[in-house]
Amino acid sequence: MASKVIAIDGTAYSGKSHIARGLSKITKYEYINTGHMYRALARIALESKIDLNDEKAVSGITLSIRFEKGKTIVSEQNWTDELDDPEIVQAASKVAIFPKVREYLTQMQRKYSLRDFIIMEGRDIGTTVFPDALCKVYVTASPLVRAKRLYKTLGRTETPTDEFIRMLLNEKLIPIDQLDANRKISPLISEEEARKRGYYVHSSPEHYTVDDDVRDIYEKYVELQLKGGIYGTD
Repeated sequence: MASKVIAIDGTAYSGKSHIARGLSKITKYEYINTGHMYRALARIALESKIDLNDEKAVSGITLSIRFEKGKTIVSEQNWTDELDDPEIVQAASKVAIFPKVREYLTQMQRKYSLRDFIIMEGRDIGTTVFPDALCKVYVTASPLVRAKRLYKTLGRTETPTDEFIRMLLNEKLIPIDQLDANRKISPLISEEEARKRGYYVHSSPEHYTVDDDVRDIYEKYVELQLKGGIYGTD
């Protein structure tokens, strides 16, 4: 029997978190952001002046985290917004390569399946954490679109220059992608590989709002899967 999990995997800054929250509102299923688990651990390492290349030290960090109404609570503090900082995202991709870190957090993630239906978002949910998930969604967007979405997380209101967007793409986004795709344990699979593994692949166009993304994924795939139907394609 398939796990009662809607697994959402995909590239950084593709809109996964917003889409997962939107699906959570529609389905009323609890939303778990596993990326925030890695980011929270990375933030603790950074604030504790722990060398991110020191596997033993990083693996020794104990994480107290819970998810509550779309918020990420770490040690009883709301870290939801802070964990979208590009520096922390990049640091998370570095610590995510360590086997003991992945084992520790994967075990933590699997405990959520003991509850009712959940929506879990990350990089390896449908491949490693819950390979038997009822629904598997792979979310991505063009590198340029993702760089522009990364810019929005910086809290700036002015229109970015093309040069600045290229800088974000080359110095922030590409390094994250390389770390995610090339780690030895549970790497992020490609869009092509996701299709082969039975994922519903959604590539978010630049003109789409979050509501557009959520509507497409829910109506074309998730709703039909939950009803036992055959899903459509983009």
